[in-house]
Amino acid sequence: MIHTNRTAQRTWCHAVWLLAVFWLIAGIPSLAQSGRGTLTGSVKDASGASIFGASLTLKETNTGSRYTTIASDEGLFTFPELPPGTYTLAITSQGFESYTQVGITVNVGSTATINAVLKIGSATESVTP
Repeated sequence: MIHTNRTAQRTWCHAVWLLAVFWLIAGIPSLAQSGRGTLTGSVKDASGASIFGASLTLKETNTGSRYTTIASDEGLFTFPELPPGTYTLAITSQGFESYTQVGITVNVGSTATINAVLKIGSATESVTP
C-alpha cells in the first residue's frame, strides 16, 4: 500500500500553480513587443488646411518594400507595424505639387512623425524638403 502525504501534495500543487501564474504574467509584456515601428503624420496645404484623400506611398530604402495608404478626412495617416529601417515617403493629391521626403528612420517600438505641407500646383511639379 502506498501512503501519500497530503501536505506535500498540496505544497507541490501550489508551487506549480504559482510558477504557471508567474510565467503568464511575465510573458504578457513580451507579447506586446512586436519588433516593429510606426510612421504617422498629417497632410496639409500652406494655409494649414487638411488635405483629405491624398495618396501616400512609403518605400523602404534597402529592400524596396512598398506600403500605401490614403489620408483621412482630417488629413491624417498611419503606417503601422513597419519593419525598422529607412524610408522614402511620396505624397500626391490633385491640385497640389507632389511631395517627397527621404531618409525617414523607423525604429523598433517607436513612432516617427511626418507633417507634410503640400504646395498648390500640378502633380508634375515636385517638392523635396
